[in-house]
Amino acid sequence: MASAEGEHGTHLSILWSSTPTTSPFHSKVIKIQRPMSDCALREFEQWVTHHPWTDVLEVKDVHTKWHNFFYHHNGTLPSLLPSKE
Repeated sequence: MASAEGEHGTHLSILWSSTPTTSPFHSKVIKIQRPMSDCALREFEQWVTHHPWTDVLEVKDVHTKWHNFFYHHNGTLPSLLPSKE
């Protein structure tokens, strides 16, 4: 993931992922941008700091912790910081 500062103090995250193809020499790369304005970052920050993380913190199994964290994260991130391909 790369991050760059854009106009007016906003930030931009770029997530790179490759798509498997049948050709061993060519692959398709999808670039997803997630513009992060100061306002959107503050909203995300508020969500992260005020979310009750009990289902993550009180579980001993690391795989369950990971699953619970990403369940909440992936459910909230697109609404607060929508992506653009």
